[in-house]
Amino acid sequence: MTRFKRTLGIVIILALVLGGGTPFLATVSEAVGGGENYQRISSELAQQVAEIYQQKQSLTPAQRKIDSSILQVVREVEARILAGKTPEFGCLSSPLIKMDKVGNLEVKLTVTTQTDEQLQRLEDMGMNIRLTLPEYGIVEGSLPYRQIEAVAELGFVVRVGTPGYPLRKAGDVTSEGDTVLRAAEARAAFGVDGSGIKVGVISDGVNNLADSQASGDLPFVDVLKDEEGDEGTAMLEIIHDLAPGAALAFYTGWISSSDMVVGIGALEAAGCSIIVDDIGWFDQSKFEDGPIAQEARRFATDGGVYVTAAGNSAQEHYMATYVRTTGPGGDYPYAHDYGGGDVGNAFTVPYGGTIGVFLQWNNQWGQSGDDFDLILHRSSDYEILERSDHYQEGDGDPWEALAWKNDTGSPVSVFVAIWEWELVSDPSSLVLDYYVLSDWPGCPGLQYVTPENSLFGHPAVEEVLSTAAAYWGTPNTIQPYSSRGPATIYFPEYEERQVPSITGVDGVQTKTGELGHFSDPFDGTSAAAPHVAAIAALVWEANPTLTSAQVKQAVESTAADKGAPGYDYTWGWGLADAYEAVASVIQLDTPTVTTQAATNIGTGSATLNMSYTLGDYSSVDVRFAYKKAADSAWTKTLWI
Repeated sequence: MTRFKRTLGIVIILALVLGGGTPFLATVSEAVGGGENYQRISSELAQQVAEIYQQKQSLTPAQRKIDSSILQVVREVEARILAGKTPEFGCLSSPLIKMDKVGNLEVKLTVTTQTDEQLQRLEDMGMNIRLTLPEYGIVEGSLPYRQIEAVAELGFVVRVGTPGYPLRKAGDVTSEGDTVLRAAEARAAFGVDGSGIKVGVISDGVNNLADSQASGDLPFVDVLKDEEGDEGTAMLEIIHDLAPGAALAFYTGWISSSDMVVGIGALEAAGCSIIVDDIGWFDQSKFEDGPIAQEARRFATDGGVYVTAAGNSAQEHYMATYVRTTGPGGDYPYAHDYGGGDVGNAFTVPYGGTIGVFLQWNNQWGQSGDDFDLILHRSSDYEILERSDHYQEGDGDPWEALAWKNDTGSPVSVFVAIWEWELVSDPSSLVLDYYVLSDWPGCPGLQYVTPENSLFGHPAVEEVLSTAAAYWGTPNTIQPYSSRGPATIYFPEYEERQVPSITGVDGVQTKTGELGHFSDPFDGTSAAAPHVAAIAALVWEANPTLTSAQVKQAVESTAADKGAPGYDYTWGWGLADAYEAVASVIQLDTPTVTTQAATNIGTGSATLNMSYTLGDYSSVDVRFAYKKAADSAWTKTLWI
């Protein structure tokens, strides 16, 4: 994943089983933090949040179904119209919400049922339905802003939210990973190149695919759907460098999280036995498997190999048990205490910089009754710069998200605060988890950061090859941003998953990068993942009788161990080794040697005869043992 176009641990936890058999987070390793940017509850801070809880308190039942980001946009449009101004709809879009020039908002509806009559009713209300996922209760498309509340009033509509938008985890030019991961050795020694295997890529786009094909860096690619960008082109080039015989396909993941579910099925239907992606989705649940995680597992258990980028979020992640401290008052009686009464996680946003903050907590998706709100404050005067305050009343998602761009003309010191609106659970049983993504080089520099447990979603599925990253020039050192495990899951039952699975390399060259179509070099776990996908193709060609689980096991079990001995939450099973992976599964025809009767037998000599086959070997060494009938010992010839 490349950076804010990139995509994505928590903490090591101890599960204690109570009387009801439900595990809870007893202890969480402390987030790394420090500095003097402590934010205390004050009268100024209380005054700033007063407007938020007054607005939230006044919401109608229908408005409570609507994500606060959508409500804010609708209110802004209505306010401009009331003031006699012409609303500039397109300017109201952000990284989290999209509105076209005529006032249509992209929405994702969570529904209880999807009958033909219900879908027709939505269309009659002006909704342009882009896709439906009945098995997940999702209807996605665009809707006039004037109809948002009317749709929320429908009985079968549970939630009106925004689609999940993607964040990348990310010829005559050959990836350095071809040598470092020993793919070139494997091709030369075993004669494999990925032939007979089709690899599908899900990324942003392949806009300049033709240029890489003209340079000989890519062959024909079966493009099922394309969007803006060339990270997909770069990933395809890496696969072709390591497995030049593999067939290639592409489906953009740059539409929405719901469309990616469709894309996995589309690539499978197009004959792909391996799929690799590099996209993170922060609308997918942290503490259980969401739709994309379920689809990735289904593909893997149905006979495919699924590879994904683990994420680049180790330095932009925070996770901890919720600790109450006195809040600003009113409907916010409590706030989260980061330590010592500090209610803010501080960092600085440079002029022109944009951030996205994505918060979740360990309630079940679609059943959240604990209600937290996410607020971004300016440190100097506690001014609220942006907020997310969805309603969670037992049928909501435990999720808040905000985006903010610094257009003030100078750097701004800010802090992330989490305010408690209402809880139904024991506060000490709740775990808060969020990511702060930035669009400037490097990490945002959080005051409190938790590298552990920093991957989630489909990279947290153990049946998937979730791929961490090491720089190709220093392959014994993990990249500091590479997301760490474990993945802590609460639903349907508590578990700590062993992810990431494997490590690839990044910082490599691609032709599309050299031509200026994409970043050069290609950094992040987005670059590491296609290396691993290509190695899986070499393994499968070497032994087509393997199941997908056996291919995955071959890649993991032969990795070069790094970090702590054995499996660890930083490297997974280690740095992928194509040569050893292929060697572990290769089926070679062994030589055969058949001796025949000796001829020309004399008093001191005889001719020894044999016939042989080489099998899959280039030569065979043989020697004879002989003796006279009366001799007790054998005499051996030299090797011939």
